[in-house]
Amino acid sequence: YNSVMAASTSKIILILALYLSFLCNFAQVSTFRIVRNIPPGGIKITASSTFGDDQSASHLTDGSGLRDNIQDNNGFALTMWHTSEIPVASKPAKGVPAYKAWVRFDFSVPEKFSKILVWNHNQEKLTNRGFRSTLVYGSSNGTDWFLLTRAELPDAKNTDGKASEISITQKKPLTSVIIAAESNWGSSVYG
Repeated sequence: YNSVMAASTSKIILILALYLSFLCNFAQVSTFRIVRNIPPGGIKITASSTFGDDQSASHLTDGSGLRDNIQDNNGFALTMWHTSEIPVASKPAKGVPAYKAWVRFDFSVPEKFSKILVWNHNQEKLTNRGFRSTLVYGSSNGTDWFLLTRAELPDAKNTDGKASEISITQKKPLTSVIIAAESNWGSSVYG
């Protein structure tokens, strides 16, 4: 991935059209950040569905659509991932409920996160596709899942392209994270 990097408490930019950034726990002095690059093969991404090749889940890790931490609003969603129209609910993992829209991230090495930054779906005139009622699950082994948190993400039309923070209180390293939408802002497509 193009701009996957760890920072602050280390930031991995994973852009989901709901773009997101995991912030890992590392020692930090308040005047600077420790940054480390994550290798391109460091995260495997699986999505519930994909609208088309141009809205691929690969946009979740390739840096598409972000400039100076502001997300674009490409009218064709060429820098974003989103689901097929009227997606059918499916399970992202055994033991996790079925959702119409979800994205699963499997890490090659366990990671600790203190927060996830989410740039919600910001497609021009179609921000209602963005996740609303959102659940974040974690696993330390890729098999046993637990709820990390639940959040309501704002409609991207109200964020000026900026990210929303989801705090993660789990202290042990995670091998996998699932972000799932219970609802969006009113569209038949999720992203």
